[in-house]
Amino acid sequence: MSGRKTIQVDEAQWRRVQRKARQLQGLQRNVPRLLDDVRAQTRADVDRAFATVDARQRRQDEAVRQLSDRTRHIEAETGRRLREQAERLHQELHETAGRIEEQTRQRLDGLRREAERALAAERAERRAETARLAQEIDAVKADRARAEETARTWLADARTMAGLIERELPHERYAPGRLDRLVQRLATAGQNAAEHRFDAALALGQETFHELSDLRVDIEQRELARCLARKEAVEALVQVEALAEENRRRPVVDTDGTPVAGYSLDVAHWSGGEYDQVRQDTAAALTRARDPQTGTDALLALRDEEAPALERRLGETVERAGLRQLTSQLRVNLADVVAQTLADVAFYDLVEEECH
Repeated sequence: MSGRKTIQVDEAQWRRVQRKARQLQGLQRNVPRLLDDVRAQTRADVDRAFATVDARQRRQDEAVRQLSDRTRHIEAETGRRLREQAERLHQELHETAGRIEEQTRQRLDGLRREAERALAAERAERRAETARLAQEIDAVKADRARAEETARTWLADARTMAGLIERELPHERYAPGRLDRLVQRLATAGQNAAEHRFDAALALGQETFHELSDLRVDIEQRELARCLARKEAVEALVQVEALAEENRRRPVVDTDGTPVAGYSLDVAHWSGGEYDQVRQDTAAALTRARDPQTGTDALLALRDEEAPALERRLGETVERAGLRQLTSQLRVNLADVVAQTLADVAFYDLVEEECH
């Protein structure tokens, strides 16, 4: 016999180590503290977003006051409904911060549909007014002075509405090119008025004004939908950020899965840089979610795809960090076994070398 000795690693023990490491992928969730953190950050973000909405709507109200008596009342009522919708959405998002639930989304969808029905009724009223005025055109034609005054009033109102949309609303995001086309129609109506074709100027001016009003409502509705998507994207990503912080240090377990008192696993250290990368990617995603230029589709992708992917990466990172720590501990234990076996079987004594 050669005298060589084989020291075997217990395969069952190794599998047990791997199983215990995989269990670490279940992220620690201190639910009360986690919810408090997510709720506080989400509410602050919602309040900032709706402060912008409120300021924009107040500036629109100022522009609406410049309209003629004929259109001011209906547009002021539309503005009131838009403000009311925004306020209710703000309140709902503030109250539901920290809860990403299907039931919450359904309730918010219900509020949106209710507001859309009310605004549709406003649009119908505006269109009915246009129809009534169209019936008066023949009578207006017979009175040249009245025809000129009416046409110029509608053109002025339409230009005011176009300026409001141009200054205050992200029209190119939601309806690219539509405002430009309506402004061109206004130019045509203005040319008709300049050529004393007031009947044509009046008909085109009326229709263009109402299409501009519809555009204003459409953009506001889409922007409120973006606010909802932003809230949910920010909330999902803040939750990942909070989970990362909560799981930065984990309990240390030995090779049989027993927690080791007085010790904790430094996930950032044992992950080999993966934990820090997840934190950086989460921070970058949050920056995109909070960027006013990020569109609704991109926000929904952050909510539905990127946030869950980051949470999965975080869990996998915690698992690998735990496995590395456990493997390191197993190597230490194995070294002890080797030393003891050499002493017992080969009569080796391992002594600590002294430096002179």
